[in-house]
Amino acid sequence: MRIIHLLFITFLTFASLLRGQDLQNDYRPISEEERISIEEEMDSVYEYAQQFFYTNLDSTQFYSKKVYDLAGKIGDFSSQLGVLNQLIISDNYAYNLHQVNKDIDKMDSLIQNNKRMDTVLNGQAFYNFLLWAKGNYFYKTRDFYRSQKYFKSLIAELEKKGDSLNDFDASTRWSSLEFLGEISRRQNKLSISQDYYNQIKTELEKYKYQGWKNHSMGLNSKLSKLLVQNKDFRTANDIQIASLNHFKEEVKKDPKFKNSLKSSYQVTIENYLQQDSLEQALFYIRESYDNLDEKDPFKKQLDLLAGDAWLKKRDFEKAIKYYGLGLEGYKSYRDNQKHPDIAEILLRFSDLEVKRENFRIALRYCQQALNELSPLYKNEKISDNPSVTDVSSNLVFINVLAEKISVLGLLYESELDKTYLEAALNTALVFVESFDALKPEYESKVDKQFLITETYPALQDAVEVCYKLFSLTKNDKFIEDAFYFVEKSKSILLLEATRSAQANSFGGVPDEVLNKERQYRASILYLEKNAFTQNRDSKLSDPLFRLKTEYYDFVSKLERDYPRYFNLKYKSEVVSVEKIRDFIGEEFTVLDYFVDDKAIYIIQIQKAQLNFDRITLSDNLRTNIERFYSQISNLKLGNDDKLNELSFHIYNSIIKPSLEKSNTEKLIIISDDILNYLPFDALITKQDGSEYLLDKYVVSYANSATLLLEDRGSDVKVSGEVLAFAPQFKSAGTTEIVSDRSQFAPLKFNQQEVKNISSYFKTKSLIGTEASITNFNQFSSDYKVLHFATHASANDEYPDYSFLALASDKNQDSVSFLYVKDLYAKDLNAELITLSACETGIGKFQRGEGILSLARGFNYAGAKSLVTSLWKVNDETTSQIMNFFYKNLDKGQSKNEALRNAKLEYLRTSDDSVLKHPYYWAGFVISGDMSPMNSSSNLWIFLIGGVLFLLIIFILYKRYHNPS
Repeated sequence: MRIIHLLFITFLTFASLLRGQDLQNDYRPISEEERISIEEEMDSVYEYAQQFFYTNLDSTQFYSKKVYDLAGKIGDFSSQLGVLNQLIISDNYAYNLHQVNKDIDKMDSLIQNNKRMDTVLNGQAFYNFLLWAKGNYFYKTRDFYRSQKYFKSLIAELEKKGDSLNDFDASTRWSSLEFLGEISRRQNKLSISQDYYNQIKTELEKYKYQGWKNHSMGLNSKLSKLLVQNKDFRTANDIQIASLNHFKEEVKKDPKFKNSLKSSYQVTIENYLQQDSLEQALFYIRESYDNLDEKDPFKKQLDLLAGDAWLKKRDFEKAIKYYGLGLEGYKSYRDNQKHPDIAEILLRFSDLEVKRENFRIALRYCQQALNELSPLYKNEKISDNPSVTDVSSNLVFINVLAEKISVLGLLYESELDKTYLEAALNTALVFVESFDALKPEYESKVDKQFLITETYPALQDAVEVCYKLFSLTKNDKFIEDAFYFVEKSKSILLLEATRSAQANSFGGVPDEVLNKERQYRASILYLEKNAFTQNRDSKLSDPLFRLKTEYYDFVSKLERDYPRYFNLKYKSEVVSVEKIRDFIGEEFTVLDYFVDDKAIYIIQIQKAQLNFDRITLSDNLRTNIERFYSQISNLKLGNDDKLNELSFHIYNSIIKPSLEKSNTEKLIIISDDILNYLPFDALITKQDGSEYLLDKYVVSYANSATLLLEDRGSDVKVSGEVLAFAPQFKSAGTTEIVSDRSQFAPLKFNQQEVKNISSYFKTKSLIGTEASITNFNQFSSDYKVLHFATHASANDEYPDYSFLALASDKNQDSVSFLYVKDLYAKDLNAELITLSACETGIGKFQRGEGILSLARGFNYAGAKSLVTSLWKVNDETTSQIMNFFYKNLDKGQSKNEALRNAKLEYLRTSDDSVLKHPYYWAGFVISGDMSPMNSSSNLWIFLIGGVLFLLIIFILYKRYHNPS
């Protein structure tokens, strides 16, 4: 599998046999003549045994045992270790895990019981090999936690040598990194896996030992899998076919490359299957079978891949045949014991039966798969599932549960038996519990997002199940269940970030530990940003990789050492319907939208009632929403009638039915999917276009109901009121970091916008060159309102690199970028952040997280409420609306009312009919905590009013209680 590493291990073994003369304490004293005779016999047997090393496991074991016993007679401890070393390699090559485990135990015992291990020739190398062997063994038995532990211990041992690694040490390090990358990939931690592979590639290019090309080609197979996951099929195919052809040639020279060739075939097949290139996959399947015999350990996996190919071709009989062979092979490999590998094969059978519409049989396979995941569990009841704490693999468990939920839904559609829906609901609740238990195992935000995306369809199925149960029973309990699943599907990582901040405050972690964690994060973000802006400079990859590896280990230790911190950070509870009702009172209606491929679900929450609706998401409705956004965000005169028609259709489809059941004028919209791009208050409510939703309703938004409640107010008291930024842009400006970025036109009204704000609130105005990132970093945490009147840009491909444009500290004619990634390391205490710039509330939509925008970055940094834009807004009208907005805030209006009234005042005071087009006023939306702001002027009014009130009370009291 890692053939170059095995080659160096062989060198080590041979060196031990030639030079190792380390006496054991209990060997029988012999004459020098007898010693020489035994050594000669050992050399002869060992040399003869080499021919069987990669071809005949039984002969290898027989002759190796003979050498081992001979070495014992002369007390040659080093040679005995060398023999065990070779046996473990041979056992691994043949995938004989029982014998691997026995030989590892024997080698471990020899090392532990030898009191003079530090004097043994190559003693440290043997100890390192034992760590490698244990890591390899636990990888193959799928005990990834222990496998990682041994490989990380081995890397730590090697790093003690610094840069003075010999070929064997370097090979051992790369092999260990490769295993860690494979473990991460199999756990769906793809970004961490990519980091490991890239690091190996960097080091291989730097340190080209003999045979490095073979290692590099084997690594390409791993990288090609990740490329397929990222849909870069052309690159994946190119490097994988090159790897396959390379090992075809190498096998002709040396049989030890057979396993590398077999692995390369299987990766090639897997890649083509994921691309649905079935003829190509079958071609390589047939070619691969030609290189295997019936007992080959690679055959069982090839059988499963053949089954996958025939299933995709809908040849069910052939698929069953090959799946059966694969299942038989894996059962034998796992000694007919329960194992996640068996559960995953049973899932393949379930998928096959679903395609054959044999849903009951499919369900039986799901239940059998669950039985495979827990040694204590055996239950055929469809409503029953094992406990999350009892399963051997949480990742496989959630995949089985997701399949079971889907199959139960199909069974209900087929038989209309409500018990299937009830069983699906019970299974979905266990699914969420398992998902919550799995999340903390994922260190990288990117990998957590991948996990969320992969598991999201099960939450969609769960919401659909709840809707069907509600439709059948009219029981509000099922609305509450649906709301629970919807909350579990929204802003998952943002909620975790919010709770991480709470854990920092209340988790009992010493300040010096928290400061170290912050320093790690800041350093990683700095290196990542530099790598991105410098076109992924390879010089930065090594320090970044090492820093991230250290950081992940540091965080794991922190979470183990401080259980309260861990529990707060990963607290899985979401807000209940009852709590959200108490929060909104009689004043608000919450409209919580959930979108899947077929429908829009709306959960409507009011103090006195609940409603649950389902709207078919037709292609026509989706197209109309896309057209509406396109037209409203790009002003084109003469399109008003078409825009109004689209707007009215959307209003009737997605919000009017809910408003007819509502008795409040304040709406909290929790959007989803394509609805995130809609300015709801700009929807036409009358066919003649004479009225907007804005005219009757106060609209605000939230990322999720749970975050809405957790966003209320700031625990940190800050001294400043408003910090406002208004950089100056010149038409021929340049950028500080990347010279070919888009240039920014001058903003004529942004400085006036900031001056207007200062007439209502005590404001620190940073104008022109003062509106810099340095000043942002210095002052931003000390103010309760941050206002940015500037340019911005959304980056859909790399959302973390969407940015606000600020002034440069180095050159007054340059521009600096405040990236979303910069905000991840910030702790802001702002009650309100206004992003008065273009496209600050839009970006790439990510299931389970929402819109990945600039606004999301400020949410991560701690913003309690945000004003953001949905498109490229006009400079002049933006300045006017912001003036009205802050004037209303100064009057003590709630934030949502202040923005709504600012828009209405803009429409009333605008004389130009063109400027009343919603393009000019509807782009700004407000989200989060809607509590009023209290400015210093308001405070004085309240104080003076309070004093006058008390004075009047005193005068009246004296008048009525004084007899004279």
